[in-house]
Amino acid sequence: ICISHNLKKFWKQLGITNEKLLTLHDGFSSQLFNRLENRTISRNKLGISLKSRIAMYIGSLYPDREIEKIINVAQKVPEFEYYIIGGPEKYRKYYLEMTNDLSLKNVKILGHIPYKKVPKYLASADILLALWSNKVPTMNFCSPLKIFEYMASGRIILAHSFITIKEVLEDNVDSLLVDPNSEDDLARKLELISGNSNMEFLAKNARKKAIKNYSWNSRVRKIISQISSTN
Repeated sequence: ICISHNLKKFWKQLGITNEKLLTLHDGFSSQLFNRLENRTISRNKLGISLKSRIAMYIGSLYPDREIEKIINVAQKVPEFEYYIIGGPEKYRKYYLEMTNDLSLKNVKILGHIPYKKVPKYLASADILLALWSNKVPTMNFCSPLKIFEYMASGRIILAHSFITIKEVLEDNVDSLLVDPNSEDDLARKLELISGNSNMEFLAKNARKKAIKNYSWNSRVRKIISQISSTN
């Protein structure tokens, strides 16, 4: 069972027959995302200003994620507040020092949060950032969990257009895809959203697709169906 089509291609090249391979991306918990959280209620509970426009990243802060790209873009597109959530702690401190040196007031670096709070933080955002870099060793084969939780959150997604991400997300249909090698492209897409009040269809389409195709329950049903049909 392969978590991406590109990973399936890899195994086929090593001689595994197509009949023994099934592609199923990762998914999200229906229990955590079964309803669309209200943005206002979520912000009130988290103590986040209702006036802010928030672009949020939740994930690892390891160097190969190149979080500095978000910090650089925060200077170019200052109308958003940028929430960066994750660890390890030593990298949180590193990026916090970077923002302090730049005197950036529109970047919040929160560190780890309890997993049960993730849906509430995602719901508080206007834009969810699904960003990596070419340095991530598994990038061409992986199926990042954040993609499916972002989709289920019903918020606009800005995602780097790596090959495995494009297996799930479609540009200008359920997300805006961004050139992984261009901070300027990321800035342009943020400005596009900022200047266009008609982009919520992306969020609605993403949530609809997630619920239809990418819950863990749906994944298990497909696995059982495949096994049953080959026995």
